[in-house]
Amino acid sequence: MKMLSMVFVVLLSVTVLRKKYSIIQYLSVGLIMAGLLFVTYIDVYGPTSLTSGSLAEDAAVASKHHKEKHSLIVGMLALLGGQFFHASHAILEEHILTRSAG
Repeated sequence: MKMLSMVFVVLLSVTVLRKKYSIIQYLSVGLIMAGLLFVTYIDVYGPTSLTSGSLAEDAAVASKHHKEKHSLIVGMLALLGGQFFHASHAILEEHILTRSAG
């Protein structure tokens, strides 16, 4: 998920700083996004271990798995926000330095 910061930097630099990137660079960012989406999907909706045998145990495991999945999604959203703010800090710093230099 640390590579998500680079995706946000590219998006913000295009919109805020009006930078131009080549097609290869956009394809690279798209490939990174596809990989991140794939890994996140597997983390959230991956295989579960509901093989205990009894229905009561399976229900308890399923309830625990649901709570873990909720915590995982909240954690990923917090990470997403943190990566966005990290990228916006880098873009803001570059904008200020570029503006003050000339």
